[in-house]
Amino acid sequence: MKISLFNIANFRVDGGAMFGVVPKVLWSRVCSSDENNLIVLTLRSLIVETDGHLILVDTDGEISRMKNSSGISPALWGRLITGLQKEVMSPKILQMFS
Repeated sequence: MKISLFNIANFRVDGGAMFGVVPKVLWSRVCSSDENNLIVLTLRSLIVETDGHLILVDTDGEISRMKNSSGISPALWGRLITGLQKEVMSPKILQMFS
């Protein structure tokens, strides 16, 4: 069995919205922001390869939300498919995701 971490995309969100009522003085110690208060987050999933099977583990349902919602989802969905194609999957297997 082989388990790999797959980085789908980096994206920016408002630090205040992300950390809520936690003062910036505290959260900025562990997560730096730009002049617009945006922080960088990474969307990741696991890929498990075992016994000829390839399993994409979506731990919080983010991949499903990317495909089924509006907003930034088409761009992230495209990154997911492109990244998977480059890393581990053939175009034939990718058709199951599209």
